[in-house]
Amino acid sequence: MNNHRHTPRTTTTRPFFGPVSRHENPVAHGNVCYVDTCKCGATRRTNSNAGQQERGPWVAAAAAGE
Repeated sequence: MNNHRHTPRTTTTRPFFGPVSRHENPVAHGNVCYVDTCKCGATRRTNSNAGQQERGPWVAAAAAGE
């Protein structure tokens, strides 16, 4: 297994659809969700609203069902 550090390659902006982290920040809920995609296919979701962010973990493409 190689030592890979996830880095966003592309970012897609989507409407808010729910919490993305088990450490929720309710102020970050309600506006948009940024979906970062790494070159390996893993994704990370970040909710953003009113200057607040709630960042979820990187999820492997196979585990995310993508």
